[in-house]
Amino acid sequence: TKQMLSGNHYYMTYKAPKNGNNLLIKVSFGANEVSYQPVLGEMQMTQANYMVEGKRLYMFADSFSSDGAYSTLDEHRKDHFLVSSWMDTKKLNTLRYYYKLNDAKKYLGVDVSTGLSEVLQEGNFDEFFLEEDDY
Repeated sequence: TKQMLSGNHYYMTYKAPKNGNNLLIKVSFGANEVSYQPVLGEMQMTQANYMVEGKRLYMFADSFSSDGAYSTLDEHRKDHFLVSSWMDTKKLNTLRYYYKLNDAKKYLGVDVSTGLSEVLQEGNFDEFFLEEDDY
């Protein structure tokens, strides 16, 4: 839903076949646009517009077309959700969108960050610096 996306960020992972390049992309959703920032792998940071129509998520550069590719939410899991991309009736791929950076890194077999470096990447400053009594 739009509420699930707007104002949130997720860590999209692509686990490549043998000898391929894995991708880890920070995906940030605004009110109507989404930006992609690479964390691992090569991809130029891009921005696109998005809209949710029914159970489909459409991303587009300039103008919306319901004939274009779209994504669907397949499944919620404890630490991530699965999203499939489609063109007409053909499934293009299924990607994992993690809530936390370290969970995405673990899935890809990458060393995880701890302490301040994780906080800086995640942006969880209040949780890191405030003690439980401060909440």
